[in-house]
This record gives sequence, C-alpha cells and structure tokens, in this order.
Amino acid sequence: MLYRAYWLFIFAPANANLVFPLILAILIIGSFPLDRADTDNLRTLIYGKMMWVERYLQYEDVPSANASAGFAVYPTNQETDLRGKLDYLKERGLNLYLRARD
Repeated sequence: MLYRAYWLFIFAPANANLVFPLILAILIIGSFPLDRADTDNLRTLIYGKMMWVERYLQYEDVPSANASAGFAVYPTNQETDLRGKLDYLKERGLNLYLRARD
C-alpha cells in the first residue's frame, strides 16, 4: 500500500514539474564516462569471469577452475552451494552451458 502511495506522490500533477528535471539530471549524471581505474577494474572482472567459465567447462571442478583462472566467482563456495547451482544449470543447458551445447 505504501509502495502505491509513493508512486502516486511522485507522479501527482503537483509534482510533475519536479519529476522531469530530476529524471533528466539522473540521466545526465549517469552518462559521464567512467574513471580509468573503474574501467580497468571492470576489464579485470570481466576477463576473470570469462577465464573462470572457460576453466570450469574444461575441469567441471570449482576449486580447479578457481586456481587455474586465478579468479574465484564466489570466494566462499560452501556458503553459496555453487556446485549445486552449476549442476542445475548443466542439467537444463542454461547460462554458461548454452555455448557448450552448440
């Protein structure tokens, strides 16, 4: 109920003059390019995940994929049941197993 009231407040005719400039300001701020350090961090993260997937599909063992790729998707695998989630994806041919099926 509160959720609905919140949206009604935002898009009420009395607030219409405030909503558009606010949304425009958010879009303008979000369009600035990333800092060089942020870009480097994103590249490292993307490369690490790609290497991990490659190694996992090769070994199908989480610790081996972590060691070989030098990257851990989840640093604490026992708490996340990563192996169970990956087995679920494999059984159904989803996510990283989409490429392996082709």
